[in-house]
Amino acid sequence: MESIEMSALIYCGIGETTINKILAALNIPKISATTLKRREREAGTALESVAETTCDEALQKEQHRYMF
Repeated sequence: MESIEMSALIYCGIGETTINKILAALNIPKISATTLKRREREAGTALESVAETTCDEALQKEQHRYMF
C-alpha cells in the first residue's frame, strides 16, 4: 500500500477491518494488522513533515504581512 493511499485511510479514519472488507469485495488479498500499522507510521511521518512545512510557510507569510 502506498503512502498516499495510507494517508487517505488516516484522513478518513478507516481501520483494518473496514479496509479488509473493501479489499475482499474487490477480490484483493487482505492486509495484516502489522503491515497496516507499519504503513500508517510511514504515512504519519510524511504527513507531519508536510504539516510542519505548511505551518512554517503560513507563519512566514503572516509575519511578512504585518511587517509592512
